[in-house]
Amino acid sequence: MKRKTIQIILILIITTGALIYCNHDLLHFEYNFLGKRNFDPELDAKRSYILSESFALKPGTYELHFFGSVQGKGSSVYLVRGENEIFTEFELINGDKEKKQAFNVSGRTENLRIGVNYDPENSAVFVRKISVTSEHVLYKSSLLRHGMISMFILICSLFLLTRIIHPEWILRLIPPFRQQENETDFFLLMGLSLIISVPLLLPDSYGLAEDMFFHLSRIEGIAEGMEAGYFPVRNELFWLKNYGYGTGYFYPDLFLYFPAILRLLGFSVLIFTKHNISHLTKFYKFYY
Repeated sequence: MKRKTIQIILILIITTGALIYCNHDLLHFEYNFLGKRNFDPELDAKRSYILSESFALKPGTYELHFFGSVQGKGSSVYLVRGENEIFTEFELINGDKEKKQAFNVSGRTENLRIGVNYDPENSAVFVRKISVTSEHVLYKSSLLRHGMISMFILICSLFLLTRIIHPEWILRLIPPFRQQENETDFFLLMGLSLIISVPLLLPDSYGLAEDMFFHLSRIEGIAEGMEAGYFPVRNELFWLKNYGYGTGYFYPDLFLYFPAILRLLGFSVLIFTKHNISHLTKFYKFYY
């Protein structure tokens, strides 16, 4: 078998495997509250506590998960619809560190919030995480994330196949590749860049960037500025408790308008992670 044929088959196998691996969780949905809320009998009164922002669930089958620790009984985790209508709920029992309950959304999309009914007379509760998950629903955020990743894989594969089948096209498009050492250096640098970028390509890598919240909030600010009728957006209107902040005068924002337009279309600012995170939205407008 010719070397060129082997190379083509190898690229097609790697491309297929990469596409399958990157899209295996296409129907996965996860919404998290990660506030690490501690309910103490000496500090917290008996009442219902809403922990998350409102989020939408399409019709389908879901699971409500609790992660933390429970001492005593009488408290519960719930999802609330509207102001105070309980959508689903389960009780927390002494010793629980993880508990889940399945529920269904049928008929129409529901806007829900995560909450805890706390009884200080009978229990102490530490909430590490509460999440809503499903493996059977398709959201546009997931479709966009997987579509962009798949497109990148296909473009890289097409480039390599073209280089093997019609090398003259690539040499005409990228003249420096006519010198073998230039092409070798290019692919070597690209490979090394991909390897060292692996930690930042993982689903939960949003927690690794030191200044990430500031730059994500720039996207949010541009989206809100355009929604208010301003273009280009120089001042982030709603930062610092609505006093505003002029990041557009000091930072180049051109390439942030694309994600800002996606925000206006309803996508999450954390679109390329697997999870929607409730408490992070507070950072975007610098309300703390």
